[in-house]
Amino acid sequence: AVGMAAGTIPLVITLRMSAAGNRALPAAAVLPFAATYALGMVFLSLGFTGTFLRWLSRPILAIRYLSDAAYWLYIAHLPLVAALQVACSRWALHWSLKWAMILAVALTVLLLSYQYLVRYSFIGRVLNGPRQRGQLLRETVPLQECTAPATGV
Repeated sequence: AVGMAAGTIPLVITLRMSAAGNRALPAAAVLPFAATYALGMVFLSLGFTGTFLRWLSRPILAIRYLSDAAYWLYIAHLPLVAALQVACSRWALHWSLKWAMILAVALTVLLLSYQYLVRYSFIGRVLNGPRQRGQLLRETVPLQECTAPATGV
């Protein structure tokens, strides 16, 4: 938490300067700001690492699935998002609504295409290695959690 708090210092400095109308740093403040910014980013990275190690260190099925699908989403998103942007470019909606709709449609289409067209196909083997149905559950749940408790009968 301390690392993440320290990592926000450069952001606060930049926002305060922008609010005051100052776009550039005075020459005497460039080096201290650069050092603060560099240390802030190190602390921010360490803070996020600590946060994820603390709360996300155990296997979580949904996160594992999304991490497996991430490369496919990265590769396939550009043409789909571009087509959706062209399709809704003339709509009289605020940009934030268009963005949310494009995000929802693209993510739905890409995750469905990953599950049914990519995950267990040749493309899936190329992207993530060979995979068998049910393998994710076996890899994610430790063996001792899968066994039934012994009864005293």
